[in-house]
Amino acid sequence: MNYEKAKNMGIASLVLGISSIVCSIIVFFAVFGVIAGVVGIFLGVKAKKNLVKPDETIAFAGFVCSIVGVCLGSLYLIAFFVLMGVSISFLDFALYPSY
Repeated sequence: MNYEKAKNMGIASLVLGISSIVCSIIVFFAVFGVIAGVVGIFLGVKAKKNLVKPDETIAFAGFVCSIVGVCLGSLYLIAFFVLMGVSISFLDFALYPSY
């Protein structure tokens, strides 16, 4: 892999990492945030292997932002499904109470 391609992959990793954080904050786009974060992690690791120190920091920043985005998105998705399960069970109890 040539140096310019690795540099572009590092920049793409940073862009995907930032968009992963932004999408993960918006609850309805958390799935897209997790997907963008996983792709950003892959690109960041691949680019970091082929870059030297000044440009390696861009790939590392993209890697870190992608990890943060995946963690945020996963937490939001877990919380969403837990709250949906609680609300469905509460609704089931409210409709069919067991005296």
